[in-house]
Amino acid sequence: SEAPLQHLANALQDAYQKDLAAGRQVAAETAEVSKDELVPELLVLHPAARCWLQQLPEVQNGALVLQDRSSCLSALAAGLTPGTIVLDACAAPGSKTSHAIELLGGSGKMFAFEKDPRRAKALLQRLRLLCGFETRKARGAKGKKASVKRGQCLPTAGHPGVEVEVRIKDFLEVKPWEAPWNQVEVLLVDPSCSGSGLPEHHLQTPPDAAGTEAARLKRLAAFQRRILQHAMKFPKARTVVYSTCSLHRLENEDVVTAALSQNVTAGAFRVTSAVPWWRNAPLDLSEDGAEPLPSWAHLCLRSEPGFHRCRGFFLCRLDRVGGKPTEEQLTPRKRRKRKRQKELKKSRDGAPEASSQAAQAK
Repeated sequence: SEAPLQHLANALQDAYQKDLAAGRQVAAETAEVSKDELVPELLVLHPAARCWLQQLPEVQNGALVLQDRSSCLSALAAGLTPGTIVLDACAAPGSKTSHAIELLGGSGKMFAFEKDPRRAKALLQRLRLLCGFETRKARGAKGKKASVKRGQCLPTAGHPGVEVEVRIKDFLEVKPWEAPWNQVEVLLVDPSCSGSGLPEHHLQTPPDAAGTEAARLKRLAAFQRRILQHAMKFPKARTVVYSTCSLHRLENEDVVTAALSQNVTAGAFRVTSAVPWWRNAPLDLSEDGAEPLPSWAHLCLRSEPGFHRCRGFFLCRLDRVGGKPTEEQLTPRKRRKRKRQKELKKSRDGAPEASSQAAQAK
């Protein structure tokens, strides 16, 4: 809210003045603290203040979170309310997940997925620092590392806290029609991407690597399509938020277009305005040639480093408008085939018995 934010701004100003009075070297730009004009509950500081900020006790104890403006948008765009059941498909390193947990207001549930054990460790550390996440003792064999970490975060007055489950597992292995996944209402999907919106990307990519980069983009886009399509199969999902830190249409609008046309959920979702007050920069279509953008493209959020003073970012919010997919539609083809074969065999096995009974009756 406004009061805590102003209090934090004043605290930063006080810390800056104390360091100056103590004779410490602090960049003059550090004193420039203002409220963000686009993202609620966000303070803006000069990039020169980063090193100074990292030494503050408030940063080290999690009271103050250093985060790029763009990375605050996914949870904000999801329209989370207390009591919502949320799934973060690609949760590490955890700032986005922590922000979503905070927006749940002390009640609801968060499933946070990360398949890589090392990144899952970083996720757990971030949740402990920012949300006070403490895992409950897992049941099972002693000495065996649990792939599920359960606990509660951020209780408020009148609310016990958000139930959190960290799953060290590949999100694509989840079966949406099974409990508890068939109760998930909102999914955040922020998959691996090219990182073309990050400043360091342009410093690390050599100019003669165009062919290699194009092949990599195609592989990434194929993975992104799979994970977004999977997220849209959750039967109670009312909102899916897809985001990347990429500037490439291949990873952004093209992925959403493919997901919207998949057989199982075709017509079930539509693109809606993600953050209504956000103003996109004029779109550069140089890489897209004459191919027109989808009619819903203006509803997506794009941040441009030069225009928005943050990293490049793409975000699309998809809301359910059609019916829920049936378990038959969601079940993999091979499993459906096996089920039909069993039912057919069962009916055939019962046929002779029925015929003999009919004969005896005569």
